[in-house]
Amino acid sequence: MTTGHVRNRSSPIRDNLVPTWKALCRKVRVLSTTTPRSIVVPTSVEDFVARSVRIAASAAEHRLLDQKIFALWQLEGLAFAFFERQDEWRVRVADLDLPPEAGPPVHCGIAMAAVLKYGFDADCLLDRLEAIADPAFSQFAIETIGLMLAVYERDFFGVATSLLGRVGVVRHTRLQRPPTRTFLESMPQSCWPQIAHGYGRALYFKRFSMVGAVRGAQRQSCLPVASTARGVAAAFTLINNRDLGLALELHGDDSNVELTEGIEGGMMNTLVLLEWTFPGSLSEVGGVSDRGSRLIDEALDRADAARRQGMGPPLVA
Repeated sequence: MTTGHVRNRSSPIRDNLVPTWKALCRKVRVLSTTTPRSIVVPTSVEDFVARSVRIAASAAEHRLLDQKIFALWQLEGLAFAFFERQDEWRVRVADLDLPPEAGPPVHCGIAMAAVLKYGFDADCLLDRLEAIADPAFSQFAIETIGLMLAVYERDFFGVATSLLGRVGVVRHTRLQRPPTRTFLESMPQSCWPQIAHGYGRALYFKRFSMVGAVRGAQRQSCLPVASTARGVAAAFTLINNRDLGLALELHGDDSNVELTEGIEGGMMNTLVLLEWTFPGSLSEVGGVSDRGSRLIDEALDRADAARRQGMGPPLVA
């Protein structure tokens, strides 16, 4: 695994694509939507399904892409709150009458709840998720385990979320977190890229800048750097969807092919997810360069192919 190098002056990975203060505000908005204790927990499976259907319908009705994505975060938070409260995980998502667009965020929420309930016991997590997840979206659950692994690190972000959990602001349980390498080796090797992608997605929240997140990805010697960079770039693109034309100008360091491919792959993951979930939504994005248009065109083709084959949105880690 190569760690690469991020240049300070000439690197096209730069902070001025989206102002740092604006990106921070957007990150806070996401966290306050997906993790707060104030979410009213559905009283039954039927209530969970009904509320999910309403949120998904509102997403489809919204004209702005930002509002559509906000509804997805609401779905993630709802699933997180609901499954955290389930004493016995006997519900199979594939048996629920959920709209397809709810699949990815609901499975992210389920994985967050699973980690809070069962900790970082790899065998237990995989057994629980296999029993409950819809195979079309299970990769989003595995990926989110990596996100939780990053969230529970004993760094500034981890300590801050722990304190917020203790005072009842966010959903956060005190857990024994194994070293990253130890946990990774307890998982099937086929899951490592998804775990790294999720870890990278969390890194974008944990660092003040995109440069800092990319450097953090490169320092994780036990994680595939390309997969971790994909997660960072995927989060950057989704969080800054209101400036999507600018966000798609993100480039990797030309001296590190692995990093460059990872960053472009992460942007593609988000674009495919958005187009699969909201067909036609990317066609209305303005201020896009030739490079951005190329990425969007490719995402349209990938999303359309997945839908025609009856598959969920591909998450290439």
